[in-house]
Amino acid sequence: MSETNAITEQQVREQAYALWAAAGSPEGAEVEFWYRAREALTRSSAARHKIQQELDEAGEESFPASDPVNRT
Repeated sequence: MSETNAITEQQVREQAYALWAAAGSPEGAEVEFWYRAREALTRSSAARHKIQQELDEAGEESFPASDPVNRT
């Protein structure tokens, strides 16, 4: 994963807190919410990376355009 796609501890902390608060702030479940947040962020980051890669590949296949732009 590139540096721009790296998940930071702060992102995990914020996501874990949001999940914990949404669940009613249960006591003693901090670790569970930390792992849930980390997993969700990892999946999200991987999905974004895959989409970006597909867009990059599609752009490479279509560039340069074979037909000039029609400006009529």
